[in-house]
Amino acid sequence: MRKAVRPSAAPAALALTLVLLGAVGCAQTFKPGEDPGAVVDKFLAARDARNLDAAMDSFVDQPEMRSSLGVSWNGRDIVRAIMAYRLLDSYTVSDVRVAGSRVIWSENVRRGVAGSLSANFDEDVEAVVVGDRIRSMIVYVGGTHPTLPS
Repeated sequence: MRKAVRPSAAPAALALTLVLLGAVGCAQTFKPGEDPGAVVDKFLAARDARNLDAAMDSFVDQPEMRSSLGVSWNGRDIVRAIMAYRLLDSYTVSDVRVAGSRVIWSENVRRGVAGSLSANFDEDVEAVVVGDRIRSMIVYVGGTHPTLPS
């Protein structure tokens, strides 16, 4: 009589371990001592001062910006052009929240043309901070909002 050979659980456990390690390695993490909130505070202060160079110092070398409408921009030159345009706006920032490397805030934007208010709208913004710089920024408009992990 022949005994049935039962496969070992070791290969399955090894495969599961490798998958979990890969997922953890791809996740956004920040090192203890880093302060994503302080990085965003520095950016917001530079933007409020309308200091383009200081605002750009808050970004990594190849930043990414996206809109909840599906438009995205990559690279320092295009992000600098967007920031130069957005420095003309006035902002009231509220509800700043930090979740790991993500910083999310709400803002009211006032845009004027020739001294007259031409637009007044609300948006939410999510910045992902890596090290001491903003790697990506997503602007949520039209009633869409970022979600925080529970």
